[in-house]
Amino acid sequence: MKFGTFLYLFISKNLMMKKIVLIFIIGLIFSCTKSFETSDFYRNFEDNRWAFNKEVTFDFELKKNQEFWVHFGHIYNYNFASVPIELEFVKENDTLNKIVVNEKIIIKDNNGEDKGDCLGDICDVYQKLDKDLEPGNYKLSIRNLSELPYLPNVLGIGYQIRKPKE
Repeated sequence: MKFGTFLYLFISKNLMMKKIVLIFIIGLIFSCTKSFETSDFYRNFEDNRWAFNKEVTFDFELKKNQEFWVHFGHIYNYNFASVPIELEFVKENDTLNKIVVNEKIIIKDNNGEDKGDCLGDICDVYQKLDKDLEPGNYKLSIRNLSELPYLPNVLGIGYQIRKPKE
């Protein structure tokens, strides 16, 4: 008898077990509340290559007390310890006041281990932006500033707007 069949028969004959399983599932759903409000991720790099100075753009809204995080996706055991990028924020109706931030996305720690969340060969690095932004609607442009013609093994680049941790 397969384990799944055994489990089905056990649960179907035991009403108390059904209630426990239902409570467990509901608890699991509510315990996995997301820490981010909104996100977007660009993943259309040809051959997983992010060309030098290739611009990726997003529109987003930042509300009071929210944090901006950069999301970088790459293949496991990435070629570089960090990735230099430029983030250009233009607030809606205020195109004269651009905010340009040069960041290094830290891919590997001091021991050469991936800092990101990796599942198999796919890794995601999330890094909080050190610059505080005022609430408002923004157009964001992200550019690759590496000295190479392209960065290999890039799965995507994006952002997350998160609730601050309490």
